[in-house]
Amino acid sequence: MKTSPILEQIRAIWAMLRHPETGDTFWQAIATLWTLLTRILLLLFLSALLVVAAAVWWWGSAFQKGREYREWLTQVPQPSQEDFLARIGQDLQAFFKGFADFAGTIAMKLLGVQETETTSGDGATKALKPGEASATNLAKIITSVAEKVD
Repeated sequence: MKTSPILEQIRAIWAMLRHPETGDTFWQAIATLWTLLTRILLLLFLSALLVVAAAVWWWGSAFQKGREYREWLTQVPQPSQEDFLARIGQDLQAFFKGFADFAGTIAMKLLGVQETETTSGDGATKALKPGEASATNLAKIITSVAEKVD
């Protein structure tokens, strides 16, 4: 008597499931999936913390700037539009300069680049000499940074 194709498939599947390598592969897949899920959840949690920290920082900065503007307005009862826009421009410039300095410091630390001395003994900033900002020097700097990253 010929066996049913369904029964043949059931026996083949059962033999595969009973094979020791199948169980090992299954548990390895579950362990890898668990590791992947925990890392994804950790990434989501850390991203949420970053958003909360940025919101708190932004809120605090805005509150402080509001207080400074109120104090400034009490000192200057009727500022002109030019004075007001100049004050906003100065504050924005200071904010972005501080942000750029912070980002540059972090980038230099991550890339392992040492900060160079750019001031003379009296605290004045040194000017670049002609040729120091050439394309060749820039290419050397980019190459050295790329080598450190690799």
